[in-house]
Amino acid sequence: MGDGERILWPCTVAKRGQTEVMLPAVDAIYEHGNLRLLQPLPLPENTHVRVAVELLADDSERKEWLEQSQRRLLAVWDNSADDVYNELLSR
Repeated sequence: MGDGERILWPCTVAKRGQTEVMLPAVDAIYEHGNLRLLQPLPLPENTHVRVAVELLADDSERKEWLEQSQRRLLAVWDNSADDVYNELLSR
């Protein structure tokens, strides 16, 4: 991952006591007793993580909606018009 490169992770909302937290979600396939991640995680080797399993239906329409949502979010989120706010925050 290069400097300044962003990775957007799909997230799921979980409740921890009274607080809702956003948890990164990655897709995996269960094979021969192991979960094989479909994309690498930007974590140091030997990092302990907690895995929650959500069974996903093979739903191509849902997948297309999620991909389109991510494309639209990137178009709105990552734009030069918002750079003025970053400049104000750095002062």
